[in-house]
Amino acid sequence: MFGSAMMLRAAVARRAAALQPACNHAIAAMSTLQASSILHYLPTLQASIPADRTKIRQLVATFEETVRNFRPNKVPKVNANEVFANNHLRLSQIDVVGFDYDYTLCHYTPELQHLIYDMARDFLVKKLRYPQGMAELNFDPTFAIRGLTIDKERGLLCKISSHQKLCHSSVYRGRQRLTRDEIMSLYNGSRHIPVAYRDNKMEPLNDLFSVAHACLFADVVQFLIDENIEYEPIAIVEDVHAAIAQVHLGGRMHKVVAQDLPKYIEPNKGLRPLLERIRSSGKKMFLCTNSSFPYIDAGLRYMVGEDWRQLFDVTIVSARKPNFYTRHRAFRLLCPERKQVQWQAVRDLKSGQVYTQGSLNQLSKLTGWGGNRVLYIGLFSDLVEPSRTNGWRTGAIIRELEDEIRVQRSPEYQFLAFQISALEELMRLIQNDLRVERSNGNIDFVWQLVDIHEHLQNSMEQMINTNFGSVFRADNYPSQFAFFVQRYVDIYSARLENLLEYPSNYTFYPERLGLPHEQGPDPRRHVRRSKSEHRPTDTMGMTDYEKKLALAEKHSSYDSYVEVLKHIRKDKMRESHVVVKYGRVLIDKYKWSLGDELWTVYEQVFTAALDLHEVELAEALRKQFPKSSRVARLTGMELEFRGEYAKAEELYEEELKANPANLLIMKRKVTVLKAQKKIPEAIQALNDLLRSFQTDVAGWTELAELYLSLGAYRYGAFCYEELVLINPMDSFYHSRLADIYVTIGGIDNLRVARKHYSHSVEMNKTMNVRAYIGLVECTKSISALRTKADTEDVELNQRVHDFALSYLRGHYADKAPEQLAAIADKALSSL
Repeated sequence: MFGSAMMLRAAVARRAAALQPACNHAIAAMSTLQASSILHYLPTLQASIPADRTKIRQLVATFEETVRNFRPNKVPKVNANEVFANNHLRLSQIDVVGFDYDYTLCHYTPELQHLIYDMARDFLVKKLRYPQGMAELNFDPTFAIRGLTIDKERGLLCKISSHQKLCHSSVYRGRQRLTRDEIMSLYNGSRHIPVAYRDNKMEPLNDLFSVAHACLFADVVQFLIDENIEYEPIAIVEDVHAAIAQVHLGGRMHKVVAQDLPKYIEPNKGLRPLLERIRSSGKKMFLCTNSSFPYIDAGLRYMVGEDWRQLFDVTIVSARKPNFYTRHRAFRLLCPERKQVQWQAVRDLKSGQVYTQGSLNQLSKLTGWGGNRVLYIGLFSDLVEPSRTNGWRTGAIIRELEDEIRVQRSPEYQFLAFQISALEELMRLIQNDLRVERSNGNIDFVWQLVDIHEHLQNSMEQMINTNFGSVFRADNYPSQFAFFVQRYVDIYSARLENLLEYPSNYTFYPERLGLPHEQGPDPRRHVRRSKSEHRPTDTMGMTDYEKKLALAEKHSSYDSYVEVLKHIRKDKMRESHVVVKYGRVLIDKYKWSLGDELWTVYEQVFTAALDLHEVELAEALRKQFPKSSRVARLTGMELEFRGEYAKAEELYEEELKANPANLLIMKRKVTVLKAQKKIPEAIQALNDLLRSFQTDVAGWTELAELYLSLGAYRYGAFCYEELVLINPMDSFYHSRLADIYVTIGGIDNLRVARKHYSHSVEMNKTMNVRAYIGLVECTKSISALRTKADTEDVELNQRVHDFALSYLRGHYADKAPEQLAAIADKALSSL
């Protein structure tokens, strides 16, 4: 009934690494929150503003009020399973879809980077005779990110912005971060990197080996520095590059991976349904990879099935991209059974056959495929040439999106982003005020704002990676990696199978990004000058949604209605009355103007109609939908609304047979099972869902609470441990997990509970009374069960107990009415 025992064992190692002891940190927790907030700096800033600058003082006071009133978005705008668009792309106009293998069809586990690092390190030591002590070096998955650059001449690892500037906080010699002064000294007083220097003296790390490559390079340099061994930077760069290259070209890595596929390759239930859907839509498909046939054959048999070759119209291995795109070389037929390349000339390309070598020119000549009717999906590093020289449409798989979006959805990140946005608006207003007054007086406070902005920016970056920040950002600009993604990639997503959520005729539209001079609503304007400057028609101070709603009420136009509905969808707001009100008008009056948005509006109004119990409207809309799996989901929702759960369950089962990885249908099935009190079946359905979508927060939360409702506390704890791994900065998950371990009881479980309560306090110091009370009760229980032999833990336990108790007394003394504070103090004294 409880299922997923295999998942329990597989997660133990990851959990141990993610949850480090935090009790000692909790004692110093109170000052950490203040230091990470701009409010910590405001008293000093306000004191530095001259008394005669009343307008600036008023701006800062308004800014402070704005920051204090911040509330995180409970339903963030962006999800990790979305497909994002840089350019307009109609899937209906794509005739051919091509795929890379590595990190596209095949997703690797973190173990692969360890393997690459170890093999390259051993090559340096055993083949190139590097010091034997380097054999003890190990891969650090937390150190580097993709998209970094090696300065070959200076032996540095760095990140570069889209403006060709070094990111001042992300320049490393070995494992040591260089200071701003050191960077300026090395680069002749400027962080700007000339294009000629970048092309000739720098090596970008954008491929699947890049994280292990960056880590190994930094470790080798640091080892030589620590051992006082003189070295030539260019020689180290070339040797590490050769060591990484031989891992792939030598074939040994492929053999190791093929011998233990579950260790290195993630299972992917959504891959085959996606490939079959593309094929059934009439599009041609091809596979073009630099990997060898035995390697991809083993992986695709594991992920797709023995007949995987029949899914592709053309299969090309050992392609040697990017040279494949520019050279003129004939294809050779490969006989997999005899492991032999045939000498006969290839005059056409057939499904089920395997080809090697070749070129894009030959591919176009033999198939007639070319131009913008071809969509090629792969790693970003293989997409530049197809987009730039051949006009192919391109899709990038960027796995880092999952982790970065997870962090961006956290309240802590949202708060930092809000502070930066509000601070930038404050700085603009202050600068404008100074410019108008043409003041030459004391403006030290302006430089304080600049320093505060830099501190907040660094804090936000470090939430993603403490050394190099985001793959997509460099200081306050897009990174060079992000720049090339924007330039050469039409659509991108964290996983290939995310395309299953979109119909075969879907059109991707990029968000319109205006230039600074172009007029439009500015979501950054959190700070306003003063109430006296507001006009009755001014929308300053309103949220984006309130502005759009006001415009819709005022103009009653097609564009204003569409903008309101788009905003509601994007922010996942529950505004059913508004959706029905404006959606009805759009469907009745502007049906043909909606174009590709028509289906989306239908679906949105249908769901809102069910929410408002307008069954007749929902039924009328459903009859107008084209047939698709999304229609089935809406039909099922209508059955649920009527209480016909058995019929809804049967419908969802049929849809899952056609597409086992349809996340929305899987979730509806769980809802139906719970409505019928089929708790064991709901648990099994959630386990199935989470095997395919391992980072689905709602799924883990729902599964945990189902286990807990049955008294299966160990299984509930496992689920919350997964949630802690997915979002380690969420204090609630730590507190909830601690509650469960306290319920289970026993000295070991109580110590684990203490650790998680401490984590919770560390992340949320001022609004987390439950965690402090949990710490007090937990440490008291440990004291009653502890052994005298464990002296160190006795002292730690007492410190944590005293810290939590002290906070609670201060909290009730400061916040509660006097009478209630006295009662609280008396209750706390008993603890």
